[in-house]
Amino acid sequence: KPSAQNNLIKFLHFYELSSGKRWTFRDLFSLVSYLLIGDSNELTIGGRTYTPCDWTVKQLQLAEGNDRSRDATRAPYLLTNKLYHHRLFSNWPRLASGNHFKAVRTVLAGNEAPSDELGEGYSLAKVHFKVLKSLASSENNSISEILRTDFSASLDPGLLHGEHVLFSSTENATKVTVNFLEERFSLSVKDGLELVKNRLVKSEQNLLERLAKADEALFEHHYSPKISNHVKLLQASVRQFAARFTKRSLGLKYGIPKDSNLFEAYAKLHADNCLDKKVEKLVRLLVNENGKVFKIPLSTTFGQPVAHRDRNISLLVNRVTTKLEKFPGDESRPAERTPYIKIHNRYIPITFSFFKALDEIKTGLNEASLPQEIFTLIDEAKSIAAGQIAKDERFINGSVDLEIGQKIYTLDLEDNIQFLDENDD
Repeated sequence: KPSAQNNLIKFLHFYELSSGKRWTFRDLFSLVSYLLIGDSNELTIGGRTYTPCDWTVKQLQLAEGNDRSRDATRAPYLLTNKLYHHRLFSNWPRLASGNHFKAVRTVLAGNEAPSDELGEGYSLAKVHFKVLKSLASSENNSISEILRTDFSASLDPGLLHGEHVLFSSTENATKVTVNFLEERFSLSVKDGLELVKNRLVKSEQNLLERLAKADEALFEHHYSPKISNHVKLLQASVRQFAARFTKRSLGLKYGIPKDSNLFEAYAKLHADNCLDKKVEKLVRLLVNENGKVFKIPLSTTFGQPVAHRDRNISLLVNRVTTKLEKFPGDESRPAERTPYIKIHNRYIPITFSFFKALDEIKTGLNEASLPQEIFTLIDEAKSIAAGQIAKDERFINGSVDLEIGQKIYTLDLEDNIQFLDENDD
């Protein structure tokens, strides 16, 4: 459908924004092949290599039959993994160590279900955790590497949270948000499936129906109280898998990636002048002390740890100005796709990660918790600006303020270099 095509294009464009790199024709050509067919190594069943269509027919026969072989148990997962939603986002936890490993060994160790009422669900739960160990793609090429790493980390709808509206229910016109969908799946996979089954393709519905049976077989009242914690962990994992699986499918179909609002705002940064002032203000508050004074540490250099408070010596000058600069290009050079923020005389690119960090600071993130690359970028700009300002008469003229420890002194540069306490007359 055109809407699904446009939303796929939106995801590809957002990756360009987050990475700062354009897709090349070679990349896109390889991507189409990867999404529709994949590597020939993945079209092998029982040692025999099939054509893409024959592979699909064989997997459907295995999934719908009563065979309990390794190939048959993996078939429903491999079929859904061939859908473009899950080809783009194919990262899944293996859950083969730690608490999950202990829980599987404790709860699902037997060949037969502990009681007849568990029935097929017990076997499906065993299959689920067994298949997860081998669900990772065996393809190893440039496109699969991009999708598994930067692309998934930046855009994976499975990591969505909050009040993003996914769709409106046709029955009562209720807006289904990410939080509401997660809430339904947290109650049971069956409840979540009822909410979304008409919006998923048949193979996705079939897999979730299997997970719903596994979920029902993992209610703690079926097992000894001694292992109830293990049972709860496995049931929570099945429900979380189902919720993430659904969010990936619907998120890509409806064009809602992780950090959707930030991507939309960042995409408009070139055209929306109102955003310019907001970005300039946030960077000004980040660079200047309380947005009013620029502090130049004299007892440390770039890359050194911050001096102890009692030994800290800083020069306090007028605040440094910040200005967002956009370079539209001309006959001699193409337009810059990334805007820049000018801090004193230093230009810093406003990358998506920088833009995201500014938004997080606005919503209350402490500056010390910034990502390392952003913190280093700002620290470098401040250090370079400090070196320039310390020699600039426009900032240092007549007298300056020095902060030594917790006290501020005025240094008169014209009158015998006297130190005066700020409280002195």
